[in-house]
Amino acid sequence: MTAETLMPERKRCLLLYFITGLVIGALLAVVVSFCSPYCRKLIQSNTRYRHSHLIAVTNNNKNIPTDLSQTIRVLCWIVSNGKHQKSRAQHVKRTWGRRCNKLIFVSWQNDQELGTKPEDSGNSWSKTQAALKYIYANHLDEADWFFRADDQTYAIMENMRYFLYNYSPETPIYFGHKVKDHISANAGYVLSKAALRRFVEKALPNDKLCIRNSTRTESIELSECLENVGVILGDSRDRHGCARFVPFRLNKYLTSWRRDYTIFKSAEDLTCCSQTVIAYNFVMPYKMYLLDHFIYHMRTNNTAIAPISLPLR
Repeated sequence: MTAETLMPERKRCLLLYFITGLVIGALLAVVVSFCSPYCRKLIQSNTRYRHSHLIAVTNNNKNIPTDLSQTIRVLCWIVSNGKHQKSRAQHVKRTWGRRCNKLIFVSWQNDQELGTKPEDSGNSWSKTQAALKYIYANHLDEADWFFRADDQTYAIMENMRYFLYNYSPETPIYFGHKVKDHISANAGYVLSKAALRRFVEKALPNDKLCIRNSTRTESIELSECLENVGVILGDSRDRHGCARFVPFRLNKYLTSWRRDYTIFKSAEDLTCCSQTVIAYNFVMPYKMYLLDHFIYHMRTNNTAIAPISLPLR
């Protein structure tokens, strides 16, 4: 076969390759055009839930601040047993307590590092009355919400502020973990400014509305006193019905016995706790530092916190 006869055959092969490439390219373009909306949704859905335990807020509305720490001012008051001040309370101050707008420690033992405030020498209920009266008299205008915790509580203040953003501090309301007939103080509770006012101004002065000398626990008496002056116990669960205030150790909370204690039931034990938890209790000091590290410092590779919009007020 001569060179003259090979040339037309080579041209035909090149033309065939060219046409084949055009067809494959067109098919790929069609596939990509149909796939791209789905792919975008898939990517968005995957990134939306990364680090969803810690809420980051996007500023879609220029009038809404991305940092809620000055918009939702929270005073945290920590009840500490004097003998545990060095072993527990100071670790609250060094971890999550730094994110409160104001941090107060209430204890019978004076501590210059913590700046403790004196408490009543009676039971938990009398101590609570004394603490709330002190806060009302000295710090009412320094915060919008007042969060009670103890020295074994670990709170995620960003989640608390995001949750509270939807409520006015002038609404008489409070939040915590609701049990059968009252709240549990174990994971803490947070009162609005209006709720604190009603408690001190209306409930405490009236023995018919609030029994000041009761020997019952703080949780029961406080719930009854607040109810008697029209303060609402709000629902702090997330949209899946999962708890934001967790009053037990997590290993205990996942067991069946807690079903008899809590008023709200989760669908499954493993979904008992919200992805936007506000507070845990019975957290040992070293675990507070671990939680601080995992929540605020550690990130998996090539991931980002997905911003979400603030809820409507």
